[in-house]
Amino acid sequence: MSRHAIFISLIFAIALVVYAGEPRSLMDQMVVVDRGDFKDFHFRIPEDEGTEPLKIRGSFKTNGGLNDDVTFRAFTQENYVKWFSHYKHEELVMLVKRKEGTFEFVVTPGQTYYVVLDNFFSTVSKKKIQLKIELVSE
Repeated sequence: MSRHAIFISLIFAIALVVYAGEPRSLMDQMVVVDRGDFKDFHFRIPEDEGTEPLKIRGSFKTNGGLNDDVTFRAFTQENYVKWFSHYKHEELVMLVKRKEGTFEFVVTPGQTYYVVLDNFFSTVSKKKIQLKIELVSE
């Protein structure tokens, strides 16, 4: 192997080690949720994400309405379907009527996860929510 090829291989290996644990942004945007409504977002975790345990983590901050609050929920795909169909379900995360919050939960490659911004309780005010979500290695 030439010195040039060895040097490039070494740089590539260092880059893998340095950047392997870097968070990957899944979402960073302002979302508007109308009164009495909700917005949902889903994320499929790629199957080729390596062997390290993965987490989805993030934060939200609301703006608008009387109390500037929203209920945040996170689900597996199965439990999202149950929640949507009004069946008994379990949330991975539930933060009720919060102005802001942070969240984190473990995910499995190949699975789909849902995040819900729930404004059902507000009959008057729509909410603006800054939502940031990223995929990180544990």
